[in-house]
Amino acid sequence: MIANTDYSTESQLLTQLKVRLADVNHDLKDTDILRFLRGRSHNLTDAENMLRNHIQWKIDHDFNKALTWAIAPQVKEGFPFCIDGLDKDGRVVMYYPLGLWKGRQFLSAGWGPELERHLLYIAAYGYHIVEKTTPGGKYQVILDLADLSYWQTTYYDAMQLILRVFREFEQNFPETMERAVVINAPWILDVIFPLIRPILTGSTIQRLEIYDNSPEKWVPVLLDKIPMGGFPSMFRKKYQTLVEEWKANN
Repeated sequence: MIANTDYSTESQLLTQLKVRLADVNHDLKDTDILRFLRGRSHNLTDAENMLRNHIQWKIDHDFNKALTWAIAPQVKEGFPFCIDGLDKDGRVVMYYPLGLWKGRQFLSAGWGPELERHLLYIAAYGYHIVEKTTPGGKYQVILDLADLSYWQTTYYDAMQLILRVFREFEQNFPETMERAVVINAPWILDVIFPLIRPILTGSTIQRLEIYDNSPEKWVPVLLDKIPMGGFPSMFRKKYQTLVEEWKANN
């Protein structure tokens, strides 16, 4: 792996990688290709293989049209998210209240394909906002597990979907996440995380912070990087009073 400050070497590797991909029809920008190069520690062969797989993945899922998909209203309501925050460095802040997501109900009712489309839409929308706000930049994400039940987490199909989503995220969106903060984690996460950990890269694990339902632990962590006005609107609606009370007492 080259040093982070060795931009001339990275530029040369980028040029070489683009030459290797000359036989492939794609719409990737230099900033996109750099993510894969860095995600594979500047190993040209590994980055090329990852990029070729990514290009095919986009074709297989018609990913470039994801933002135009009409998602069923009930699926949108069952899997809410919010991507309208900014941290102190101008990075996009996303909020996913995963504890409210109704995976078991929708999967058992046969909504699997539509749910998968919605998750792809969320990924496409998030990437679009990041590129629009800070091209080539990264984002922070708050994963809220409040209200996540044992009943939801022990459903096999839901677990398989979670594992597949994590795997596809790792393979197709490297070097996009600056930090992921999990809040209100229940005890069941101790059972789930060992299943997810093997498919996460070391880089992602290093950027992952997990906190239980003690606000005194996660509120200061979030405020260290995100101003009160920079929290996603859905997060502010739920937690603004709690955060302000913590600030008043500390």
